[in-house]
Amino acid sequence: MSTGITGEDEALIKNEFVMDVEGLDRWADLKKLSNFQKQVIRSVFVFQSEARGSSILFITTEDEVYGVGGNGNENILGLTGKHYQCEKVEWPVLVEDLSGKDVRVISVGEYVGAALDSNGSLYWWGECDATEGEVMPPHPVTKNPNLRFTNITCGSRYIAAINTEDRVFVWGKLGKGRKMMMTNKLFVHQHVIKISSGKTHLAMLTDQGEVYTWGCNNVGQRASDLHDNENDDYIIRKLQFNQICKDIACGFSSTICLSSSGDVWACGGNKKSWGLRNDGTETKLEKMTLSSKVTRLIVGSGHIDGSYQSMYLAITTNGNKYVWNDTDGPGLLISSPIIELFYENTSPKDIMYNVLYPFPTQYCIKCCNCLSSYKINHVTEEMQRKLDVINTIIVEIVRDLEQAKAEKGSTLEEQTASLALSKPNPKITNSIATQTEFQESLKLPSTVEMPA
Repeated sequence: MSTGITGEDEALIKNEFVMDVEGLDRWADLKKLSNFQKQVIRSVFVFQSEARGSSILFITTEDEVYGVGGNGNENILGLTGKHYQCEKVEWPVLVEDLSGKDVRVISVGEYVGAALDSNGSLYWWGECDATEGEVMPPHPVTKNPNLRFTNITCGSRYIAAINTEDRVFVWGKLGKGRKMMMTNKLFVHQHVIKISSGKTHLAMLTDQGEVYTWGCNNVGQRASDLHDNENDDYIIRKLQFNQICKDIACGFSSTICLSSSGDVWACGGNKKSWGLRNDGTETKLEKMTLSSKVTRLIVGSGHIDGSYQSMYLAITTNGNKYVWNDTDGPGLLISSPIIELFYENTSPKDIMYNVLYPFPTQYCIKCCNCLSSYKINHVTEEMQRKLDVINTIIVEIVRDLEQAKAEKGSTLEEQTASLALSKPNPKITNSIATQTEFQESLKLPSTVEMPA
């Protein structure tokens, strides 16, 4: 049986998580960077917590990871040295333990963060030690070289990952004071193709279209009878859902399921905002009333209307979007890009924004025959723009020298020598500095990296 997101669905949204360089100005911590600094950013992950403001982790074309914004006692940016556990960093700081790893996916919870590289190696940081309050920098989650992973997600104090054999592993805690789990395998007797985390619970979608849950169920987020027994949290249960499930998404204390017929079902807290019962007597999945069929679910979180909430998004078959949160019910937005719906708060959960056409000199000129025509045109236009600026700088320098020659009646050679020995002309100094900046920015890397 085939289920999950189809290639057609992916084609529908493939450009939703892409921005141009100017799009980085949506975030104040990136807007203040110079154009040159912004032009080497390859991908961005923006997140918040209940206690912190916005935090940003971004990856450059040189495979360097940087953090900026809120960091706090949890050291949620994974910083080391003098920046370890600092409250906030105003300018990007290199995350040394993630740089050079070819990181492809980043996920962050309240107290822990995780990153997955292109080889399937998994790193985590934050409160990931058995000792309460111990805060660690990014490090491998396991010493087993045979464990490789394909997907990750972070709850509040735990992380979960799918390995290359479609099995699920978890590390961390379900909550403060709970027992610590190290390389704990969750036994689901089917291949798991997607996972989604709430604060203290986890949903797992299998290749058979079934959903299994694990973790807390204090408000019915696992669609089973409410319980306060901690031992029950560690028991995996199949969600009672008599349809084939195509997609899943977890809010802080809710689970959303998308059926193969395009209907959206939900359970857990904040049912009132979905137009469902909220009297605490129903713990089963309930169908949401939406006028269009849905093809994909996405969830995020952030400070909305003065409170820290989950934000949900359902993409319809024609590309429109339903958006709702923990206080407001679904509202249909005709065609707004996802990035415009999320950028004031966070990136969608476990999804990084990619920067369209990062700095064009990442391409090797010798390999232009490998580029499509529109990419060659883009590189050519950028190079011409830089050459035009350099030409303008040269013209300004010549004009300054000619003006100095006319004023003092000396020869061009004498004036040049005089300028070299006297106090530099600010305009000339600025022009030369600008030239140097351009020359540095035009250095070609040794490898070729193509934009998505």
